[in-house]
Amino acid sequence: MLPNITDGQHNLLPMDATSEPLRVEFEMWKNSEPSPQFPETLTLYWDDTEVDSRTWETEVLPEELFILVPVERMGDGLHTLYYHVKLGDGNDATSIVQTVTVDKTPPVLPAMSYITFPPEVVSAGVTDKYLRENGDELKGTTTAYEGGNAGDLLIWYWDTVPGGPGEVGRKTLSKAEAGQPLQISIPGDSIRLKDGPHFAYFSIQDRAQTGVQRGKDQPLIAKATPGPRTLPPPTLKEAEGGANASTLRPNMATSGATLQVTDSEEIIDPGETIEVFWGLPGSRGAFSTRTPIEPGKRAYHIPPDKVAEQAGYTLTLYYKVLQLDGEWAPSNPHTLKVDRVSDMPTLSCDKTNGGYLSAKQLLDSPAKVSAKAWPFIAMGQPVKLELYGLDRSTGGNLRRPIMTTAVSSTTGEVQIGTFSKADVDYFARLEPLHILAYTTFDNSLTWRAFGVLKPMLTD
Repeated sequence: MLPNITDGQHNLLPMDATSEPLRVEFEMWKNSEPSPQFPETLTLYWDDTEVDSRTWETEVLPEELFILVPVERMGDGLHTLYYHVKLGDGNDATSIVQTVTVDKTPPVLPAMSYITFPPEVVSAGVTDKYLRENGDELKGTTTAYEGGNAGDLLIWYWDTVPGGPGEVGRKTLSKAEAGQPLQISIPGDSIRLKDGPHFAYFSIQDRAQTGVQRGKDQPLIAKATPGPRTLPPPTLKEAEGGANASTLRPNMATSGATLQVTDSEEIIDPGETIEVFWGLPGSRGAFSTRTPIEPGKRAYHIPPDKVAEQAGYTLTLYYKVLQLDGEWAPSNPHTLKVDRVSDMPTLSCDKTNGGYLSAKQLLDSPAKVSAKAWPFIAMGQPVKLELYGLDRSTGGNLRRPIMTTAVSSTTGEVQIGTFSKADVDYFARLEPLHILAYTTFDNSLTWRAFGVLKPMLTD
């Protein structure tokens, strides 16, 4: 089931889960002693109707604790699900009722589903003048549609070919927005990348991820480049690749990266101002500057925190030139793929000894978890600590969040957090206890794991 969201469909099953028999698993009940004379029976009910049952005359094995719900039982709508267990001695019990929502019907777009743009843009094209007079963006309105629900994903595109993959914006819709006409914005920077025929369209997909519903292409002409000027893309000194695309291993730029613009005075006049862009303005981890590393040179420093924030992502590098006529000319883009940060250190714990962690050692003081300083460490950077192992009560896997803190030192042994005896008392003894920690370089959008510490937990 997907996580519940505000005003969303309750306990929604993703589409993939409804295209094949749905595996429903069960926790083992207590007092189980099946035998040929006294068998035990598990029965699953879907919408108060029996789906299937299983009977055991010998020990119930964990891998046997499931029943499959046939695909034909999973029609659209809200369903109830519960199970009943009867022991060999006649005692029986019924579980609480679980509700599940099945939604295999995609949203319905009308036959003529376009993004509506201002008439002057449709007739005269998207000009540099229009963008400058309208906040450097092109606004439009999508068509209303049927079957909208909270969590629907609206994506809009701007590309040189019909149905092209040039995504320029997306929004997850609230209940009030779902199904309604919505205003979208295509940034001027995307429009200025290339003049000529373009196609704008939008798509809708519900949270269950049924088929994507795509609107019709709205043809427009981009005329946003002032003059027939072609500027080569920038390059990144620390990256590996060509003029148009490259890959950066972030550990090669722990002190920051160097964005380079052509030195040719035949292409860029010495009197023109240059502004370089690390990602599209307003996007995650974006950065821009007009100040070169050395006066008169065309190399620009990208701060290390901006490099780290892009780890694991692909971004666009480009620059703009303020021409002597007062108009900005954009360069061709450079696509940069930034690998994930590597060389993350393994955790250490002051209470482990020879691969063991004794709960008794935590009676007087909590265990302290730390790690050596890692690449792109920064003051205030969030770090979180978790414990993972076997649940002492149920025998199942248990992941227990402990704390999230902020980095207070960037050298030597860096404190990650602490855990107490009460924290480890949830876990089985004489079993490995996984001490896990993570940090983030992109404001908690993603988390990078440290090397795991796995002591054997003892009393």
